[in-house]
Formats: sequence, structure tokens, C-alpha cells
Amino acid sequence: MSSRRVAIICLAGYVVALGVWKLYVPQTDWLWRAFATLRFAGVNWLTLSEFLLQCAARTLPYALLGALCVPVVGLMRGGDSQPAKSNSAWRGMTNACLALALALLLVGLLRGIAGGALWYAPGLLIGTGCVLGVSVGDVLLQRGFGMLRALLLRVGWLLAIASVCVELLGYAVLSGTPSISLPAVVTSAEKRVIIAQLRDHNPLQLPEHRTTFIALPIDQMRAMLAWAALLVDPNARVEVGTRDGALVWQAALHTPRLLGREPILNIGGELSGWIASNQIEVNHCAWRLGNVRVTGWLCRASVRAALRAAHDDRTFGSMLATLRTLQIDDQGVRANYGRVVLDEQMHLVIQRLIGPGPAVRAAVEAQVALLRKNGARVALLRTKMAREQFGEGDTFGLLLRSAFDLARQRSAHGDAAAENQGAILALAQVLGHHRVGSLAGLPQVSDADQIIGMWGVPTLRNRPDWVKHFLVSAGLTQISTVLVSDAAGLLKEEMDAGGGSGFSFGDLQADRAGTAFGEVATRDDASARTVQDRIVDRYRVADFMPEGADLPENMQDAAFTKRFGGVGGERYRAMVALIEARVRTCALYRE
Repeated sequence: MSSRRVAIICLAGYVVALGVWKLYVPQTDWLWRAFATLRFAGVNWLTLSEFLLQCAARTLPYALLGALCVPVVGLMRGGDSQPAKSNSAWRGMTNACLALALALLLVGLLRGIAGGALWYAPGLLIGTGCVLGVSVGDVLLQRGFGMLRALLLRVGWLLAIASVCVELLGYAVLSGTPSISLPAVVTSAEKRVIIAQLRDHNPLQLPEHRTTFIALPIDQMRAMLAWAALLVDPNARVEVGTRDGALVWQAALHTPRLLGREPILNIGGELSGWIASNQIEVNHCAWRLGNVRVTGWLCRASVRAALRAAHDDRTFGSMLATLRTLQIDDQGVRANYGRVVLDEQMHLVIQRLIGPGPAVRAAVEAQVALLRKNGARVALLRTKMAREQFGEGDTFGLLLRSAFDLARQRSAHGDAAAENQGAILALAQVLGHHRVGSLAGLPQVSDADQIIGMWGVPTLRNRPDWVKHFLVSAGLTQISTVLVSDAAGLLKEEMDAGGGSGFSFGDLQADRAGTAFGEVATRDDASARTVQDRIVDRYRVADFMPEGADLPENMQDAAFTKRFGGVGGERYRAMVALIEARVRTCALYRE
């Protein structure tokens, strides 16, 4: 068989294998998870090396594809001879460029087929993998496998060029000072208004064939942007205004200091236009990333390209299809849209982004079965067992200990972190709030009320409400990040301060303790087994939940603002610091 046929068969076989992998193997959103680790867990050499290894793993399949394209192109243009030995340097460069174009075309077609479209542009890491593969393949074809020096020199040059590009990008987008002076501020009252408005216009709850109209004025846009920025950076700065009939926004965010770069990222944009019946009209457009500013036709083209990509995307396309009209100008944002129905594919996409894997789902099922099995006899044994093992009436201790005892048994030769995650999610779903299970993509526990009735009313530090705060926060940590879990607990207290039970620092402490518990119980295998042993063999409430009877509670908005200056006030920050210090003194979190 000729060399040309062998090369083509090898390339075709690998393309088919790569396509099957893209179509049938679940593609997790690894980059989002890696970014969450780097941004919220703190940047250190361990997390940075893990991130780089994941980047390398992402590029390797496409590097091999690029390497296989080189001999195919060379043989197609030069027959079965060794083209690198007889052709000029110009011909070799042409072959390399054609091989790169072929690799990118194949990748684009594969990504398009997997995503339900004709073609998707390769991303940065995929393109980098193709470039590396073509470069390595070209060197091996020209110089032979013995020329490792030339290969290492080529890779070294590519890395040097990449490093220079990263440095230039850092100088272009990062700065030492924020471009605006206004700090991001959003009050509890503004959050409640936003939540109420979004709840009233929830596209998932609209009746079929009905539309709704929502208007977000400039003040609400400022509050929403400030709220989003504060989730990413507690010291963020935000400014929203108008100019020449357009909505104008700016933000300054602190980023991790890497490679000596300045830590401030200044971003912003100006936009006015409308969308109606799939027609797009952009009247004014500009966006800024650091010192890079794009205006005019290039900005308008980028907006149209982003909208087209969103329409083609399986996740966002069906959502945008329900949009009737959208207008953005100096009055704010106004939209008219219909009901959004999440199909099975979108459920799977969302579940991959935030949901647990098969091992954790199996652990949740086992834990729920245990709650159901033991619940029938707990009504008879609860008082005696609780008094003998945990103290007067500590049903929560009985629940936690039995759950982590099962997790320890199931993880004797398995993944302790996954089993602990299943235990926390099961308890949070049944005893905390059923929405935790929905967010995690878990099936609903239909007899949850019956299970709760059999177990009675567990308490934590003699507070039944703290059980819910603790478990829900621990559960949210399993499906998002520590920052999101903390923010959800704080939002709950801010909503209560507007006419509910009132703002409670005690509830906030239970939230924070639950977040810390969820983090340490699933951080890694060693930490997970330590938590199992302490909960099962040496259970003490003080090890994971500090006392909080002296913390101020049940404060309505006016009283809370007057006494503590609202969220972000100096006295509020002092109370939060006190709570953090108390949580850190718990033995489980010190270890």
C-alpha cells in the first residue's frame, strides 16, 4: 500500500475516532471549573499547575490531528516521495500552512456536527494544539525522528512567542489603577426589587403562547451590574450612565496577580440598538477591555457575530428564539419575550455544568434510601439513641453521623469526597430545601415530607432553622463555589430584612459554617476521610458549628441599616469578621 493511502487512512480513522468522542462522550465544562478554582479558591502553584495540565490535556488530541495532517498534505502535493528532502523551504512552509488549514477545517466541522451546526470556529486552546501538532509534524517529516534538537528548538520558539503574546496581552488589558472611582454598591432593597421583578417575569413560568414585557431602567441596570461585580470581587467599582442615546457601563475588577502583572481589569461598553423579528439594528457601539477599545463597524460586527453564535448554540438558541423585541438605549433595557421550554438536551447541558457525576448521584440515592429505611424505626429509637449517643434530643447528630458512617463504608475502597458529597446533597435536599436537588439536577424525592415526619424536627444548637441554613449552604457548595454559597445565604437574610423574619447574624453564621463544612468535607480524599472519622467516631457539635446565641437577630431593614450601616457598613463588616473568626476556631476547619 502506498504511503499516501496509509497517511490518508490514518488521518480518516483518527478524525472518525475524534468525532465519536465529541458526540458520545460527555464534554464537561472544565474551563469554568478550573477558573472557579483559580479565582475563588486562591491562586497557588498547585492550582496553577492543575490548570495548565488541563489546558495541555485539552490541546493534545488536536495536536495529534495537526501532526497527522502534515504528511497527508505533503504526500498529496508531492506524491510518495519525501517532499521535505527535495522541496524548497518555501514549499515546506506552504505545506505547513495547508496542513494547519486542513486541521482547523476538520476541527470546525467536528465541533459543528457535535453542536448541531454546520461549523464552529475552533477555540484558542484547540487552535494552539493544531499549531503545535503541525509544527512538530513538519519538523519530523523534514528532519526525521532523530532530529530532536530541531524539534525542541521549534517548540521553544513557539513557547517564547506565546509568552511574549501573554505579556503583551497583560500590558494591554491590565492596569495598576481603576478607571472609575465609584465603588459597586447595591442595597438590600434594590436586590429585593430585582428579585421580585425577575420572579414576576420568569420565562420558565409563563403560560404557553403568552408573552411578557420587562423594563429595566438605568438605576436597576446599575444595581444588577454592581451585584454581579461584587460576586466576583468584593472591592469592585461600577458606573452606569448614558451618552449620546446609548447605555454606558464601566467596571473595575481585581484579578489574581500573576507573573508580576498589575491586578486591575478595567472593562466597559456603550450600546444602543434593537432586535425585532430576527432583525438587528446597532445604532451606537463601543467596548473596552483594559487599554483596548473597539468602536465603529468592528464593534457592531462583533455584536452581530455574538448574537449569531448565541442563536446557533444549543443552550442559548431556544431561549433567544422566544425573544420578540429587545431595545437598549439611554432609558435602559426593555424586552418582550415568550415562554422558554428547556428540552432534554438543555437539561443535560445544564446538568453537566452544575450537576454531580454518576458516582455522586449513586451516593445520593444510597443516602436517601438510608434516610427512608431508618426513618420508620427512628420514631421509636430516636429519644433513647439520641440521649445515649449525642445528648438530649440531638436528632441532627444522629442524621449526620449515620450519613457519614454510610459514606465511610461506601468509600472504603472508593472516592471519599464523592461519597461525602452525596451525603451532603441528600441531607440538603430532604431536610434543607428541595430546590438544592433541582439545582444539582437530581431527581425529586417524592416522599421527602414523609421522611421528615418520621425523623421529627432536628435542631442544631437548639435551633431547627439553623439545620436548614447549615445544610442548604453545604449543599450549594457542592454545585457551585464557596463564594456563591455565601452570597446565597446573605441574600436570604437581606430578603428577610425587608418584611420577613428579619436580618439574622445567627442565620448568617449557620450559613457560613455550612459552607465551610461542605468545602472541607469534599476538598480532597484526605480531608474527606478526616471528616468522616471525626463525625462518626468523635462527634461534637462544637467541632463544626460555633455558638451563636449572642448574635443580633430579627432586624428589619431600617433597624439593620441604623445599627450596622447595611450590608457593607463598617459595623456590619466587623460582625462578619467576628463570625468568620468563630467558624475558623472550630476543630474541623482548623484541621
